[in-house]
Amino acid sequence: GRIHIVRVPVRLDREWQETVNAAGPDTPDNYNVRKVGDQYPPQDDGTVRETEVILMNFGPNGGNWDKAIAWAKEYRLKRSNPRHTFAIGEHKPQLHHELGLDYMCVVATGECSFGGGRGACYVWWGESGRGCHLSWLEDYGGSLDWFAFLRE
Repeated sequence: GRIHIVRVPVRLDREWQETVNAAGPDTPDNYNVRKVGDQYPPQDDGTVRETEVILMNFGPNGGNWDKAIAWAKEYRLKRSNPRHTFAIGEHKPQLHHELGLDYMCVVATGECSFGGGRGACYVWWGESGRGCHLSWLEDYGGSLDWFAFLRE
């Protein structure tokens, strides 16, 4: 596996659609990620905070959601809000190239409920652009997925 640490400015009070658009300009208007903002309400007082986000990738053999959460517990890391991962998309538009990848996803580890299941938001980078999405927890853990955590 690999670990990569990024520092990005994060605004936790920003309106959800604005946050999604800034992170993923190629996110279609009908994507489910746009429908879960109520589960991540704006917080804070408008202060922009420089935040260190620890990205963990399981490598070519992959992993899964539960293994990622267990790994973070072992190192006393806390789960990220999608607003943290979306800030990475906005402020690190070339992160995939920085890591030597053609395509990648950064998964927020603060889960949500949608359509009767457990999901998590992510931002993806690729040669064709950058966007935000929502997927089921069991879908995560492939070699292109980077789980995002924060120091406590």
